[in-house]
Formats: sequence, C-alpha cells, structure tokens
Amino acid sequence: PSDRLSRLNEFRVGLDWKYYKAFDPERASVKDNVLTLKAKGDDVASSAPLMFVAGCHSYEIEAEITLEGEVRAGLVLYYNGKFNVGTGFDSKQRYRIRRNEAGRRGKTDTNHMWLRLRNDNHVVTAYWSEDGKNWRQEQWGQEVSGFNHNTLYEFQSILPGIYAQGNGSAVFRNFKF
Repeated sequence: PSDRLSRLNEFRVGLDWKYYKAFDPERASVKDNVLTLKAKGDDVASSAPLMFVAGCHSYEIEAEITLEGEVRAGLVLYYNGKFNVGTGFDSKQRYRIRRNEAGRRGKTDTNHMWLRLRNDNHVVTAYWSEDGKNWRQEQWGQEVSGFNHNTLYEFQSILPGIYAQGNGSAVFRNFKF
C-alpha cells in the first residue's frame, strides 16, 4: 500500500481520515495511535462515520474496539446514508448493518471486541473475535458493486471506515488495513 495507507493506524483525522458531510474535529482524539470517537446519532448515517479512500476493490479492515457508555460502534463500508454495509456491537448484541438498518446477529455481554470487514471484489463479509486471535465469520454477506456513482449518483465511491452511535464514545485500537 501507499505510504498514506500504511499510516491509517495513526488516525490522522483531516489527512487520511475524513468525516462524511459532518466535519467535527472535536469528536475525535488521538493519542499513541489510539482513536477515541465520541458517539453521535442513532444509526450509522447520523453517526457521521470517519472514513478513508481505499483505492482498491479488495481489502480487509480490522480494529479492536472498546465501548464507553451507551454506544454501538463498528466498521462500515459507506457510500451514503442509504447505501452502506458493516458490522458493529453494543454491550448486548452484535449487529449487521445493511442499507443503514441494523440487524441483530448474536448476543454479547462485553464492551470490548475485535471486528473485521472483508471486501473481496465487492463481496463483503464480516468477522468478530473476543481475543483478537480466534475469529468467527458472521453468517451473512453482501454484494456491493452497485454502490457507486454509475447507479447511485453523488460522485462518490464506497469508503471503508469506523462509526460510533449513541451516548458515550468508542475507543479504536490496532487498526489494520
């Protein structure tokens, strides 16, 4: 990857990492390659995700996430508020995000989890782990080749990123691309 992409774990907000239509630098703080993101909104779209340009059609993103407060957080591939796909969790459930709707995928009783999203030539799958070593694949997938300007307009492309919704914040560590 380019030097820019190899530095994504530094969470350089305003350089590599950008907000979607709601620039708010006060929501994010970064120290020692750990990003704390204040939660906002009640779904992925209103959370104003923090994203970057991947520049390729196949990749994985992964992060260790700790929740603080009444928060749902996770990873997302985002075109706009209606067309997005991702994975997330709160202290009670894991979720699948599809077109801004959160579907319950399994119970949790933790505020700390590792999540991974794989985009393999527009086919997205998700994984979760309780320890960052033993991964389990979620039982869903989504084809997202239509999430582009040719079908949806707005002169955009699908962007990988992170989100935090609700009241509180989410701490993102060990981000990998």
